[in-house]
Amino acid sequence: MRPLLPLLLLMCLFTALGCNNRSDDDITMFEEEFGEGELTARIDGRAFSGRVAWAEREENIDGLGLSTLVIVGGDVWGEEDGEAIGIVFFVDRTELPASGSFSMEGECLTKDVPCLEAAYGFSDRDGDIDAAFVSDEDTPGSMVNLTYEIYDRVEGPAIRGSFDMVLVSDDDPSILMEITDGKFDVYFDE
Repeated sequence: MRPLLPLLLLMCLFTALGCNNRSDDDITMFEEEFGEGELTARIDGRAFSGRVAWAEREENIDGLGLSTLVIVGGDVWGEEDGEAIGIVFFVDRTELPASGSFSMEGECLTKDVPCLEAAYGFSDRDGDIDAAFVSDEDTPGSMVNLTYEIYDRVEGPAIRGSFDMVLVSDDDPSILMEITDGKFDVYFDE
């Protein structure tokens, strides 16, 4: 079963960035709104650096003792091209752990928490996601690892850490994408 949440995150990022003739001034305004952050990785050996990166957290959702963490980083280049990485973490606590290391152990909508999912998306000239790779517990070799710590900056709460993942093509499950050396240091959008 393909995870829906990471793909929705990528679509939101592409929509927010516009992927439609955004100028550097537009990207700068977006960075100011969501906080400047850093998210870098190697995607199948190629260097990736998201110009826009942020994290969101929701703790004790509806008083149910469930908390979520979302980390997103992406970039837009040219007139309508872009790519993004999204990570979603669910935990059955009223607060997110202040730090920890976690691995994907199944698909979030069909198993107990904690769970971890991720996705990568690419848009080329049309604002639609043209290629998507997702974590998939049913595909041998697919995995996601996340290590993080929450800390305070002068400007407010932030999170930093590392990740690596092997994702599966949403179109052809025989195609895998390896994302290594992932690092992030981002503000929470609160």
